[in-house]
Amino acid sequence: TVAATDQNDALWSLSNFGTTCVDLAAPGKNIYSDSSVGFVSPLDGTSFSAPHVSGVAALMKAQEPNRTTAEIRSATLNNVDPKASLSGMVASGGRLNARAALAAMTPLAPTGLAGTAASATQVNLTWTDNSAGETGYEVQRKTGSGNFATLATLAANSVSHSDITAIEATTYTYRVRASNSGANSDFSNEVSVTTPPAAPTALTATAASTTSITLAWTDNSAGETGYEIQRKT
Repeated sequence: TVAATDQNDALWSLSNFGTTCVDLAAPGKNIYSDSSVGFVSPLDGTSFSAPHVSGVAALMKAQEPNRTTAEIRSATLNNVDPKASLSGMVASGGRLNARAALAAMTPLAPTGLAGTAASATQVNLTWTDNSAGETGYEVQRKTGSGNFATLATLAANSVSHSDITAIEATTYTYRVRASNSGANSDFSNEVSVTTPPAAPTALTATAASTTSITLAWTDNSAGETGYEIQRKT
């Protein structure tokens, strides 16, 4: 239920009120609106206050379609502008604030984070984008038991990232969250990926005798624990 305020955030003299029956207030005096006789004029009444709240609810639903009615209601009532003139007059004690309500519509956290070591120095990440209102994504990474730090910031609707700063033979843990202008989502699940050692290069083979072949290569890894030699005829 919505009460009406004037341009000074005072309760309109003919507005409804009541801390147990009216939730918040919204502008309702001198509101320019279409009239029944075909022209625009300033009009008064809670009939002009309620659409302000409905409009903000619609914006919030458009920003985060998966949010429930209860979540939208809560974000609206918990982010009013408190006004002394409304204290003891409406349950929330405040006037609608569209910007604050929208900012409070926290993006939904991404899910299904998965990681694959594409090479010794690259890890590919993918996840599911569950939010319709995020403005970007933050990818965080830590090594071993260290602390998470921001690895990358990405555009809205991102669902993948390639970490090309990885080091061979190292275990990394990743997590991702969505953000908008007002808040960050919870983090996704965490995923750990261990990069393989860097591959040897410049392998050569020389026949040393009728029964012996000498192999040589360049060791490019600092983290290997051994080497495997394979042969085919």
